[in-house]
This record gives sequence, C-alpha cells and structure tokens, in this order.
Amino acid sequence: MKIEVQGSPSDDEVAAIVAAIELSWPKPASGIAAREPQSTTWRYAGRWWQDGRLPPRW
Repeated sequence: MKIEVQGSPSDDEVAAIVAAIELSWPKPASGIAAREPQSTTWRYAGRWWQDGRLPPRW
C-alpha cells in the first residue's frame, strides 16, 4: 500500500495517519480452522414425488 501525504507532516502526524489506516484496513481472519472444500459430486436426493410429498405450493 502506498500512502501519499501532501506538505511536510511531523513524525507524530505520519504515525497517526498510518495507525488510522491500519485500523480501518480489514485484516485476514486468523485462528479459524480451514474448512474442507465442499464436494462437487452430485448427490441423489431420492424421488420425493413418489412418497406423496408434494411441495407446499402444489
């Protein structure tokens, strides 16, 4: 990230600007266990229409 500041700010002003930007910038989540990728294999769900169970709109 590149930050451009106009004029000649003091060291305290630069530190405040950098701290404000770092606080507002989103950080990647840490400590969260990585999920296993979901399977893309097609799964047979059965023939719901043979059970006599129709969706509520029918």
